[in-house]
Amino acid sequence: MAEKLIHLPIEEARAAKWRQGREQYGPVFIGHPLEELDEELLDAMNYAEEAARRGFQMAGIREDLHRLCERIRAIYRAAEGISE
Repeated sequence: MAEKLIHLPIEEARAAKWRQGREQYGPVFIGHPLEELDEELLDAMNYAEEAARRGFQMAGIREDLHRLCERIRAIYRAAEGISE
């Protein structure tokens, strides 16, 4: 069984995750990276809430993720020429 990504150093885990995606979906990234990142951050907020419900100490994590999501959306809107 392959080692869980959470046990690897972050950059090593990130590279492994990217390789897995390329193996599963092909060599070219498909989709809009900011839209995909936004969806991943929404998922991460949901995971953080679930972890908190299960008793993990998640103080501030959801808020940090929310701020990151706001930043990504601002970058996306700026690139699309959409005012806030």
